[in-house]
Amino acid sequence: MSAAIQSDIRARLRLSVPNQFSSHAYDTGSSRVVVLDGDVDFEAVERFSRAIDTAAERAPALVVLDSSELTFIDSRGLGAVVDARNRLRERSADLVIRGASVMLTRLLGITGLTALLEEE
Repeated sequence: MSAAIQSDIRARLRLSVPNQFSSHAYDTGSSRVVVLDGDVDFEAVERFSRAIDTAAERAPALVVLDSSELTFIDSRGLGAVVDARNRLRERSADLVIRGASVMLTRLLGITGLTALLEEE
């Protein structure tokens, strides 16, 4: 079984039990990385938006959302990402998503947001 399939199965199993959303951020010079963990659902979207907004205020050029530990994101969460990216672009800055799961990559593809994925 491939690593991607195993990761997808683990993610699906975690979805059966809601995971509390948390985040932390750190600087890498010209970017601010926000590490996302857990579920971004209707209960967590405000905390998620604040985490992105706080990073955007401190990031000179780029906000990186590290989604490698993100287990779920709903449409409101995706909306918060798009809103933050638009605000950053107004300041000539940008936002990318790093470490997207198979499920998140698929969701970004369906919604036309694959340009947000960090190029490797």
